[in-house]
Amino acid sequence: MADVARFRYDASGRDGLLAVWPNGDLYAYQTDAVGLMNTTKRKLWSDSSRESVLRVTPGDFSKDGRDDMIGVMNGGSLYRWDGKASNGLNPLVKIWPDTRWTGIKIMSGDVDGAGKTDLLGWWGQNLNLSRAMETAPSPQVRAPGPPSADTCPP
Repeated sequence: MADVARFRYDASGRDGLLAVWPNGDLYAYQTDAVGLMNTTKRKLWSDSSRESVLRVTPGDFSKDGRDDMIGVMNGGSLYRWDGKASNGLNPLVKIWPDTRWTGIKIMSGDVDGAGKTDLLGWWGQNLNLSRAMETAPSPQVRAPGPPSADTCPP
């Protein structure tokens, strides 16, 4: 697998796994009522065109009750895929204006207790918090942002 993360695919309330395979396939693997992985897996996009995704982190960034996904692309761009009401993911939307995210590990969680998923970026010895804008018509990330190119890891 190219990357793996916790992901809630449906309204069951149970966490499963999200796996990005090296060929670009993205699958959600579900768990059963006792928390064990079952054989149910769902392909989240119809083709293998996502091989340029380096890292993913899930969370309810849009605060609609469904897991969304943020991903760092091979060129350093940061994108978000919102969860569909019918399960799966909507088309990607770019959420950062430049391409400084290549060397940054991304994580998510409600670290400030505000009830909204926060995006964390980790590079070098720094852990930096980014918050999704709550009123923007298109998803953007408001943050001090990644460091300049001269402070990012190679």
